[in-house]
Amino acid sequence: MSTVIEFERIINILLQDSKNLFKDLLIPLNHRSSFVIRNSPTIPVYFYRYIGIKKDRELYYGELRQLDKDLSAFGSLYLKIISNINMLDVSQLINKTQHIWTQMEIHTICNSEIVDQLDNSGVLPKLDNTLYYSTMKKSLCNILDLYKKNSPNANPTLIKIFSLKLVSWINDYVPRLLKCYIYENTNAQEIHNPKVIFYGDAKEHEIYFLIFHHQHKQSYSEILCGQGNSSAKRRKTPRDYPQAHFSFAAEQNRPF
Repeated sequence: MSTVIEFERIINILLQDSKNLFKDLLIPLNHRSSFVIRNSPTIPVYFYRYIGIKKDRELYYGELRQLDKDLSAFGSLYLKIISNINMLDVSQLINKTQHIWTQMEIHTICNSEIVDQLDNSGVLPKLDNTLYYSTMKKSLCNILDLYKKNSPNANPTLIKIFSLKLVSWINDYVPRLLKCYIYENTNAQEIHNPKVIFYGDAKEHEIYFLIFHHQHKQSYSEILCGQGNSSAKRRKTPRDYPQAHFSFAAEQNRPF
């Protein structure tokens, strides 16, 4: 008698390079050559840091304002974060997940088990699309792996704080971004994916959350917008963040 092993499906991403990022971000998914709809779809995405003010400050700000205007046309598919990601009350999250952190203090549990227990505790958003949900869980596990790798001395308390922040932000932002996102709508002339801009001095945990969107594989197009000196590279693709530590030089003036 043979045994059939079922593997959980997730969305695969293909990170794209661009020589004209602001234009390419507006290209519909179904007009991108690497877009493939299948059992486990492949979604081409962009994930960039945009740093370094040009000689003409107003031109720099003007480009960002125009991008904001263009992306605003996507409605709920567009998320703009300025300066910081708000942190709401997590008291209910703490109460529902306390057993996880108590167990972690007694013995080591792997990240996939943490995510499964978060799921079983009912604190992850319930997404209608099962493929989105399985991808969200896998991405959350990957981010916990990255955090522990970069913070090998993190104790259970720090892991708890980090995990609760991520879960809180996921609940606040992910469902609304995915509400009108249907990548498999083959009858649509244009299929657009969610877009996220973070403008400001990104803190460590906020960077992990933005990487989560990229890892989430639900075809987020992300730009981290900030300022730097004019000699800095204006566009850099974060193909790998071994430390996941970087920030932007903040200024009082901003484009929006």
